[in-house]
Amino acid sequence: MKQGRDDEDQPGSRGPPIDQAAEAAREAAEWDDLRREANAIDPQRYRKRGRLLAAAGVGALGAGVVWVVMAMTTSARNPCNRLRDHFCGAGASSNCAIYEGILADSVEDASSRMRSMVRDQCLTKIKRLEAEDGVKVP
Repeated sequence: MKQGRDDEDQPGSRGPPIDQAAEAAREAAEWDDLRREANAIDPQRYRKRGRLLAAAGVGALGAGVVWVVMAMTTSARNPCNRLRDHFCGAGASSNCAIYEGILADSVEDASSRMRSMVRDQCLTKIKRLEAEDGVKVP
């Protein structure tokens, strides 16, 4: 058995003694690398991305709401009113007077069933004008 201290033979030893100055320099370099990496990290990066996505989502939601409101407004409009506006706007023709009377029937008739049938006929006329004549009725 050996007397004294021998670092290589002791259990749990790290091996031969290391130069303290070299180890301190290596640790300082590691700490410097860690500081540089930490300074390169933008802690607001993910918050900025979240705000950008939220803004895009709110914009898309707003556009969707506007589209739905416009679609509902257009679909709620009386088709006989659309036909009258089309024919009377194109010039004072005989059709203008005819569609004035039809519009009055589609609004003022006592029977709701009759008003509905007149509106359906006006809608059929709009579809036929668009399909056969290529006329877009606003």
